[in-house]
Amino acid sequence: MRILWKSHPYKPELNGTIEHVARELATVAVGYGQAEYAPYKNYIERLQAEEAQRQAAIPANERQVFSEFPVWQVAYLKLANKYVVERLHGTEKISYGEIPIFNRGIPDFKASEKQFVQVLKDAGCPLSVIQNWQHERNKPDYLYMEQQRIEQEKQTAAMQRERERNSARFV
Repeated sequence: MRILWKSHPYKPELNGTIEHVARELATVAVGYGQAEYAPYKNYIERLQAEEAQRQAAIPANERQVFSEFPVWQVAYLKLANKYVVERLHGTEKISYGEIPIFNRGIPDFKASEKQFVQVLKDAGCPLSVIQNWQHERNKPDYLYMEQQRIEQEKQTAAMQRERERNSARFV
């Protein structure tokens, strides 16, 4: 129970403070006139008090610091074999990845880069992060790996079409 001490029996410095105590102690203290009940004004005040207690129980080095502004960074995804731009805000993590644009079956890296840069600008990404992403993306080994991945996907799709064409059909 939450009570407001009017005259604490053995700690006068607690007079005028609100304290959480056991229900039995609160009933006795209020009965003797040493305290009065201090209910929460509303549900939000209760949630804020519980959150403050929870935060106080977490060690300082393990607390997550909430930033008012998002943090943007360039990251490399090994599984996808590509660079992405990540937006971190609190516990939220949004990854922005480039989608290749194909022109007559051939990947157009310039057009897909321009489109992706425009998407990042619209999302509010800082120019320095965009330039960092472009630098990482335009490394010769990355473009080679991206072309190899696209060629591999084309070969896999062609083999699958060939298998489907030659497979027995049930009617």
